[in-house]
Amino acid sequence: CLLRLGQIGEAERVFGYVLDRRPDDPDAHRGLAAVFDDLGAISQAEQHLRRVAELDPKDYRSWKLLAQRAVELKEFSTAEEAARAALHR
Repeated sequence: CLLRLGQIGEAERVFGYVLDRRPDDPDAHRGLAAVFDDLGAISQAEQHLRRVAELDPKDYRSWKLLAQRAVELKEFSTAEEAARAALHR
C-alpha cells in the first residue's frame, strides 16, 4: 500500500523491518526491489531481485525484470540469460 501511495521512504523502512526479522522473506525482497527501482538504485534493486530468484525458484517475474533492466543497460548477454531463466520457469 505504501508503494502505491508514493510513500517510498516508509515502504523501505517497513520492508527493511520485515527482512531484519525474516531475512528469507521473498515478498519483502520484492518490495525492496520495487523501492530501489523507484529510487533509481539499480544495483540494489537487482540484488533483491536475485535474492527473490533464489528464494522462490518457480517465480519467473524476478528474472523477467532482471532481463528488462539488462536490456535498458544494453547488457544483452545478461538480458538473454535472464530471459531464458524466466522462460524456464
